[in-house]
Amino acid sequence: MPWLAHALSFGPKTTGAGWSIAVFSTSIVGMVLYVLAGVFGRERRTTAQTRLTFTGLFRALFRNRPLLMVLLGSVLGFGRYIVQAGGALFVVIAYNSEGLFTIVGAAIIAGLVIASFATPFLLRLMKPRTLVVGSSLVGTALYIAMWFVGYRSIPVLIVFIFLTGLTLGVFGVVQTTMIADAVDDAERRTGMRNDGISFATLTFSAKIMNALSVLVFGLFIVLAGYEKGCTSPRRCRASSTRASPSCRP
Repeated sequence: MPWLAHALSFGPKTTGAGWSIAVFSTSIVGMVLYVLAGVFGRERRTTAQTRLTFTGLFRALFRNRPLLMVLLGSVLGFGRYIVQAGGALFVVIAYNSEGLFTIVGAAIIAGLVIASFATPFLLRLMKPRTLVVGSSLVGTALYIAMWFVGYRSIPVLIVFIFLTGLTLGVFGVVQTTMIADAVDDAERRTGMRNDGISFATLTFSAKIMNALSVLVFGLFIVLAGYEKGCTSPRRCRASSTRASPSCRP
């Protein structure tokens, strides 16, 4: 996205208009791809003879404890998305190159893709709950290791980002699988199948995770004392009290 925004700015610097055009065009392409999901899709047939009522649908949803536990665990795992939420700003601060985030993002995507193919094989060897908890613990260990290793070496950073992408991909696949299992379990217990609203809650929880990750990343930026154009937050705060034009919040 940074390189696309720069190209669409039609100038030496990336502009707000370039970003707007890039985001708009990417959104249009993405929505067209979503439409393709209905071309060869097949809907699972159900034995239900009557439609669910609105109240009955939500009553069954809130009584589906396994589903609620999966969603709660997903929301609590919002920290996985902090890299995506603040990665662009981080590379600008650390490396003075917003284009480098494309490489960082590619490392995450590569991990996600590989994990998407590998996770079904892992599910044959491990239970979904064990796998999702294990991937979360491994991801935590990787993030802690990244803190101690630092960001001086870009190749090392890319390797760590790729590995965290693997754990994120495992979590995403198993999360969807566990929601499907929760839907099947609820159907066996109650005779009511509510695929649509169950997977809609998955999308809703993902939005909450993204919002929390952006919020927490912003809080850490403030707590770190970052100010634009300054290499030392303490020196910058002292300079800003003297109205120095070189240090602006």
